[in-house]
Amino acid sequence: MPWIVYFIAGGGTFLPGAGLIAAAIANRTIFARGWIRTWAIEMVVLGIVLVTISAEAISWWVYLIWTASILAWFLREKLKTRWRKSAIDLVALTITCIAAAIAISFQLHPTLPSAVFPRFYVIGDSISAGIGREEGNTWPHIVGTDHHVQVIDLSRAGATIADATRQLQSESLTDGLVLLEIGGNDMIGRVGPNQFGRDLDALAQPVCGPGRRVVMLELPLFPFGNSYGLQQRRVASHYGILLIPRKYFAQVLASPGATVDGLHLSATGHRRMAQMIWEMVGSSLRATPQ
Repeated sequence: MPWIVYFIAGGGTFLPGAGLIAAAIANRTIFARGWIRTWAIEMVVLGIVLVTISAEAISWWVYLIWTASILAWFLREKLKTRWRKSAIDLVALTITCIAAAIAISFQLHPTLPSAVFPRFYVIGDSISAGIGREEGNTWPHIVGTDHHVQVIDLSRAGATIADATRQLQSESLTDGLVLLEIGGNDMIGRVGPNQFGRDLDALAQPVCGPGRRVVMLELPLFPFGNSYGLQQRRVASHYGILLIPRKYFAQVLASPGATVDGLHLSATGHRRMAQMIWEMVGSSLRATPQ
């Protein structure tokens, strides 16, 4: 797939879109010339498009208030007093900045606690298990062999969240770091966001046990897929799961030669995925004696 697809799926258009909106509002506040007014409106429209396709999973209330402020901004010329126009500009600009700040908070590099775990559990689908066409080791195996850590790979090709939950009924998890790379098949299979959230809740309960720290990869999202991201963030907040922002997963998929079919990782992709995961969690894993 073209890199732009992964850039969008990783939420890369949100901040440029919010930046365009903020810049347009600020410029229209400072300069009142006719051509600047037209230019500002065009910038805001483009910014709205970029924000919309990003599927950034911030609260619907934030989007609702933000939309209302932008609509008021579009209608500001109907007002006769300058201070009212300035008030609308200030409100719209402030809410835009708040929305951007919320989005940035979810895009920061995660920091794991100082604890060091003796084993690394991977619960995932074909992104982790492979599909037999990668012509090399999968990324969990690479992490284990390259860094000499105990990796317990519970990933299965084609697995859904519900499949992973059922699988755990026959597994006994002890203390360790757990990574969840799951949910893509649920979205592709058109499981609704509410069911997606319920299934993720059911998986989080047995995974988040004593002596374990859980990390979850945010799923790359396509336009209007916000609800799936919101469910992931809701569950993560409720159970204290650390989220790896979706831009990192999307960057792996977008790298040259990383996939065999636009989605499933090639040998190169698995190597890059292993590197990305290790950069995120490696400091919390203990090497086994050689």
